[in-house]
Amino acid sequence: ETQQFNITYGVGYSFQSIIKNKFRLNNEQTPSSDAEFIDGPTAVFNFNFSKSFTENISFKSSFNSLLLIKKNFFDNTKNSRFSSLLIVGLNVGIISLQYNNRFVYDIEISNKGRFEQSLVAGFTISL
Repeated sequence: ETQQFNITYGVGYSFQSIIKNKFRLNNEQTPSSDAEFIDGPTAVFNFNFSKSFTENISFKSSFNSLLLIKKNFFDNTKNSRFSSLLIVGLNVGIISLQYNNRFVYDIEISNKGRFEQSLVAGFTISL
């Protein structure tokens, strides 16, 4: 039986791009380009946990989150981007099951948060 646990957090500065060839931002009347670049101070939090119960049974989970503060944040606190990704997986022999959950909030993209989730079953082969 083995287990591993990690937490990472910090602040920094982030550069991101929004590929918008399929949509336009909420604050645009007409799209000016296919990409929008944003940057600003950023807070990051990452959590990873894994545990092997036996040689054939293991569990893994990770949670990653990011808060990016855009220009004029102090005038309007909604002017920020928050994203998180949760991944939980279980491997039993060659069978694996993984749950993914992603949430993105950015007022320029949508007035509501964007939420996506999936459940994937598969076979694992080690070479």
